[in-house]
Amino acid sequence: MSGLLTQVVRRQALMMMPRRNGSALLITGPPMNKVTNKEKLIALSLFLSVPMLYPIYIMSNLQKYNGSNRTSTKAKKAKSDKKQSVSYDQHESPTVPHNIHPVLTLKLTEKLPASCNVLIAGGGIFGQSIAYHLSEIGVQDIVLLEKAKLASGSTWQSSGQVSHLRNTVVETHFIKYSRQLYERLYKEGYDIGFNEKGSLWVAQTSDRLHTLKRQYSVTKALGVNCEILNREKLQAKVPIIDPHEIWGGLWIPNDFMVDPVSLALTFAQLAIAKGVKIIEDCSVEEILTVKQSSGKSDRVSGALTSKGNIKCDIFINCTGIWSRELGFQTSPSVRIPTQACEYICLKTKPIQNFPNDTPTVHNPEERFYIQPLADHSILIGGFLRQSKPIFSNGVPDTFHFSLLPDNWDGFHWILSNAIKRFPIVADSEYETLITGADSFTPDGRLIMNESAEIDNYFVASGANGHGIALAGGVGKFIAELIHNGNTNLSTWPVDIRRFMRLHTNKRFLEDRLREIPGKQYSLKYPTYGMSLYRTGRKLRVSALHPKLQAAGAAYGEVLGYERPLFFTADELGRKDSVDLSKQGTFGKPRWFNTVIKEYNACRRGVAIIDMTSFTKYELKSANRSVIDFLQMLCANNIDKPIGSVVHTGMLNELGGYENDCSVIRLGEYQ
Repeated sequence: MSGLLTQVVRRQALMMMPRRNGSALLITGPPMNKVTNKEKLIALSLFLSVPMLYPIYIMSNLQKYNGSNRTSTKAKKAKSDKKQSVSYDQHESPTVPHNIHPVLTLKLTEKLPASCNVLIAGGGIFGQSIAYHLSEIGVQDIVLLEKAKLASGSTWQSSGQVSHLRNTVVETHFIKYSRQLYERLYKEGYDIGFNEKGSLWVAQTSDRLHTLKRQYSVTKALGVNCEILNREKLQAKVPIIDPHEIWGGLWIPNDFMVDPVSLALTFAQLAIAKGVKIIEDCSVEEILTVKQSSGKSDRVSGALTSKGNIKCDIFINCTGIWSRELGFQTSPSVRIPTQACEYICLKTKPIQNFPNDTPTVHNPEERFYIQPLADHSILIGGFLRQSKPIFSNGVPDTFHFSLLPDNWDGFHWILSNAIKRFPIVADSEYETLITGADSFTPDGRLIMNESAEIDNYFVASGANGHGIALAGGVGKFIAELIHNGNTNLSTWPVDIRRFMRLHTNKRFLEDRLREIPGKQYSLKYPTYGMSLYRTGRKLRVSALHPKLQAAGAAYGEVLGYERPLFFTADELGRKDSVDLSKQGTFGKPRWFNTVIKEYNACRRGVAIIDMTSFTKYELKSANRSVIDFLQMLCANNIDKPIGSVVHTGMLNELGGYENDCSVIRLGEYQ
């Protein structure tokens, strides 16, 4: 067993090891006030009778009492009539080295005002970035409420790692802007720990290298500096890596890291200077609404908080892992399908001979990353294939400056892979295991923009572990959307309205979110409309589903609807049959010839297609107004003979492309 692994096992076993003191038997380690008498007796009996089993019992059953209630130094308050100066002493972040950045002092507001223009709930990195950007473009009368202390939730737990490699174009644009903003703040003298060392994504299979090349093409086209490295160049970039089985990699030199708490508090400092009021220890309990005229949604009118009522015109939910619960605290409720999931990383003590120029290294095949820190220590983290959703019945109000119980069972595989790939890590000293929580979404993409249920109710949540990377862009585009009514970038891939009410179902989220964090390391095969997910299926089916399934239909899924993709009649009844829809490839798929037959049948004969999963609207009028309306809205000519089918795009007021659809002329004015 390597040195680091040995330290981990010893430390966990010794945390509660009994020792003899004369005639007395003492239990050393963390406070045991939460350990039941039964657990104490089991531990004691194992120690006395079968000593070898004692450490195993401690690690598997009592680890929840080892440092699970760690709390940072409390902020010191100096009260005044209307404002209080809060000195944020060293926040004791579990990831960022201590004593690196200076202490910030913020002038916070103590009394809740009676009204405001914009009310922001959540003092994490998203809420503070939005407050900063709104104030920068001249929006006045902004109030930000934090239920505990600023940056005390997922922001406090964050590693501060930023990579441009994301699954959607819009998120890459957000990260590009975040980098520009953070670098500018750093050059202006704000000590946010900006450190640009780049990142390297390693490929151990031909399919992984193909995935990285596809991602390189997209990322490069978006203006991000990146390069595909062969094995020799990769090893020259990171000499300490074991090159066994490595095919190559993707090098992104402008990836970087920041101190997440220093960055968040810098946003707060700049926002306060522009007139934003920030109030701590004030939770939002309910969002108040008013009815509008017929045909319109209700509109935000204010909020009920733990310090009283406040009127507002606009409300922004930035409460992270609490956002789904807060979405239910209004009528009608706002669907925000986020779920807290566990993530784990280990921080070592400083490694003296660790090369200073080592970038952050991601190894998706072995599902880990290594992130060098400013004091020569490193973070070792990753995502397992199956994750652990938590807080399904509600996030504790006390979960601030807090970590979850240590999860060595989930982390040992990640640690073993990291040591195998970086032998230098084996002899390092372990400092702490960090088991934190962040909000994840059913498709692994951010949630933002105005809700479908209530006007002027905006959401920015579901960062999927990338809150620091996305925060700059989220703040900018939410501020532009509120101030201008639109943005110059289509944010539909991350728009909250892409979800339906079924996606906020607790059981669905518990099932689906077991897959999501681990998919950050999955191969990016072309899907051709096939579902990426094995959980949360068969939520919505058509009346024809049983018959189509009996005929050998292979199903994809869109918005919870099962949609037949092709038929595998030849596979019916075979014990060795496989689901061809779940076999990814960059080459010719196994179902290709099947689809050719179906295509020819449609082309040369007659086909019936189940369109149940498609949204349908019937528009009609007493005169030509419906035709004129569609002519204005659609890019193609809609004024065709009755029975015609026109495939067309629909445009917004700026001429931008919003969607494509088929328009069927049913009657003269229908």
